[in-house]
Amino acid sequence: MNEKDEQFAREFGARVATARKARSMVQQIAAIEQLPKIKQHFVSQMLETVLAQAQQ
Repeated sequence: MNEKDEQFAREFGARVATARKARSMVQQIAAIEQLPKIKQHFVSQMLETVLAQAQQ
């Protein structure tokens, strides 16, 4: 493979990985939506806590 082919393969692989992550997140959100409201609230609080800690 030449350098252009290798670059294309890296970029394509990165796009596929990003799409898989996005699909996984959509599936997780759909699963959360099926939870009772109290458990949805718990998940929301956990996410807020983790995101707040990540910003510090």
